[in-house]
Amino acid sequence: NAVQALARRAASLADDAERIVQSIDAKDLKAAALASLAQAVAATDLSRAERIARSIAIEDLRALALGSVAETMAAVDPSRAERVAQSISIEDRRFPVLIRLAQSVAVTDPDCAERIARSIGTEVGMALILAQVAQSIAATDPQRSTRLTSSAESVAMSIKSRYDRESALVAVARAAATTDPGHAEEIAQSITTNSRKALALAYIAQALSPSDVMRAEKLISNAVLAAEGIAWKQEKATVAPQLVQAMATIDTRRAEHMAGSIPRIHKASALAGLAQQLAGDDP
Repeated sequence: NAVQALARRAASLADDAERIVQSIDAKDLKAAALASLAQAVAATDLSRAERIARSIAIEDLRALALGSVAETMAAVDPSRAERVAQSISIEDRRFPVLIRLAQSVAVTDPDCAERIARSIGTEVGMALILAQVAQSIAATDPQRSTRLTSSAESVAMSIKSRYDRESALVAVARAAATTDPGHAEEIAQSITTNSRKALALAYIAQALSPSDVMRAEKLISNAVLAAEGIAWKQEKATVAPQLVQAMATIDTRRAEHMAGSIPRIHKASALAGLAQQLAGDDP
C-alpha cells in the first residue's frame, strides 16, 4: 500500500544518504554529517539512528547525536532511551539529556523517571528532577509524589552552595504545593534569597488558587514583598513574569497591571503567560 511504499522509499533515501556521508574523508565534516543524519532518521528508524550516532568518531558530536536519538526514543521506549542516554560518555552532555528524559516520561512512566533522577550525578540535578517528577504525578499518585518530594527535600538540604540549595528548594516547594501546601509554605519561608523565595511563594499560590483564593492572594502579596527586596534589577525582572502568572489565576486585571511595569525584555514572557491563562479561563 501507499504507506509501505513511502516507508520503503524513506529507507532507500536513508541508505543513499548514509553511503554518501560515509564516503566523506574529512573526519570533522563526516562526524557532523553523521550527527545530522542520525537526527534526521530518528523519526522513522530509531535503530538506524542509534547505530549511526554510535559510529561518529568525534566524541562530543557522538554525545550530541546520542542525546537527540534518546529524546526521540523516549516517546516509544523510555527504558531504551534511558540506556542510550546513560551510554553518553561526556557528563556535561549526559546529564541534561537525562533530565529532559525524566521530565518527558514522569507521567507515563514514573518508575523510569525516578530511576533516571536518582542516577543524576549531581545533588542539584537529582533534587530538581525528583521534585519535578513528584510535581508531575501529584494529581495521579499523591502518595508517591509525597515520598519523592521528601526525598528531593533531603537531597536539596545536603547541597552546600546556598544559591543552588535554595534553587532546588524552590522546586521542592512547588512539588509539595499540591499534596502538602502548609509544608510547601514552610519551605518557601525558609529560603533566604529573595528571588528564590518570591518564585517559591508564587508557585505555591498558583497551585492553591483554584481551591483557596484568599490564601493564594496572601502568598502572592508575600511573593511581591520578597521580590521588592531583590537588589539586582535584572534578577527582579526575571522573577516578575512568574508573579504575573500567579496573580492571573486570581485577578487578570491586576496581573495585567503588574505586567505593564515589567521591563520590555521580560514583558513578552509575562504577557504570553497572561494570555495563556486568559485562554484557559475562556468558556
